[in-house]
This record gives sequence, structure tokens and C-alpha cells, in this order.
Amino acid sequence: MNIITIRFDKALSAETLAKQKVVKSFGYADEEWSDVSVQFIMWDNSNPSNPQLFIKTDFSGYFPEGRFVTFIDGAIKDIHGNVITRTTP
Repeated sequence: MNIITIRFDKALSAETLAKQKVVKSFGYADEEWSDVSVQFIMWDNSNPSNPQLFIKTDFSGYFPEGRFVTFIDGAIKDIHGNVITRTTP
């Protein structure tokens, strides 16, 4: 088990914060990391300007530098409606 924490640097839409399925894949810039699955996610919006997303995975190792999380198309939007497609934890 590994919990990946993503800190956003902008407020997210209420619609985004209500979602439980947002992760499309994990990987490097040129390849996906296909052997990892999401067990659950949890949002922390206690600081609305910098919300956090906790992703519990079945991966038991360290999440190496340079890996990223790709979101389902349109799943993550800031409060202005701009779509965030991928990020690094």
C-alpha cells in the first residue's frame, strides 16, 4: 500500500472535490505504469486555496521522482473551469 499526496496550488471546483474517480494512470513522460491500481481517494479541502488529494494505491514501493499522475479527461478542474490533466506528487 502506498498513499500518494498531491497538493494543488489553486482552488478546485466543488464538482471536482465531490468526485471519487479522477485517476487515469500513473507513469513517466513516455510510458504508463500499468501495474498500479487505485484503491480509494480522499480530498482535503481544509485550505481551499491549496487542496490536497490522497490516492491510496496497491503499490507497495516508493513513488519515484519523475513519475506523474494522469487524471481522467475533465475530472480535475480549478474554480475557473480550467482542466488539469496531469501532475507530479
